[in-house]
Amino acid sequence: MPVLYPNAAYTAMGESAAKQHLSQCMAIAQANGLPPYEDHNAVASGVKTGAAIAGVTGAVSGLVFGRGNLNDAVKYGAQSAVVGAAAGGTRGAMSPQRPNNIFRQFVHRCASEKGLDIIGWQ
Repeated sequence: MPVLYPNAAYTAMGESAAKQHLSQCMAIAQANGLPPYEDHNAVASGVKTGAAIAGVTGAVSGLVFGRGNLNDAVKYGAQSAVVGAAAGGTRGAMSPQRPNNIFRQFVHRCASEKGLDIIGWQ
């Protein structure tokens, strides 16, 4: 949520009206296809990364501890990939959403056209 500096425009319109203007600016940004947060499919990305890292690690471990048996390496690699995918998906699902900078710039500009001065976001 944007944080406003209490300049002359803010003081003249009051806190309630200023917040209403901000809400309108955010709604306009979203109506123009700008989501407040970036969506990079964090869960899917985490699944792929976790599966790849754990799968390779498991395959190498299978070769080392399976005394070079290729069948064991494949088996350990597949098992590790499943575990890694689950762990990576969990990490991706729990990662914080990153703010969409274009959305924020849109809201800044809209607010400034109303005389409001955004000094940061919370």
